[in-house]
Amino acid sequence: MKSYTSRRDGIPTIVLDVDEASAYLDVNRMAIYRLVKSGDLPHVKIGSSIRITVDALDRFVTDHETTDWNPAHPGRRDNAMKGKGRRKTGGK
Repeated sequence: MKSYTSRRDGIPTIVLDVDEASAYLDVNRMAIYRLVKSGDLPHVKIGSSIRITVDALDRFVTDHETTDWNPAHPGRRDNAMKGKGRRKTGGK
């Protein structure tokens, strides 16, 4: 995994807030909240703040690596492509 140390107020830290964690994984904030809520992503709660260690993010990625490709929304492409083929024109 990549080496990563966040800096908060100039001080290195290995815990990230939700915004930093979402940037680290290149996903939106709601994806992080869903992973935390489901228990799939270990986290630390300090008051109302959620903090996630870089190690927890790296483990999550490693544990969910796959070589299979399954679309998140099967059939979406098929539905989106309906009627997108050659179109007949009223010409000839």
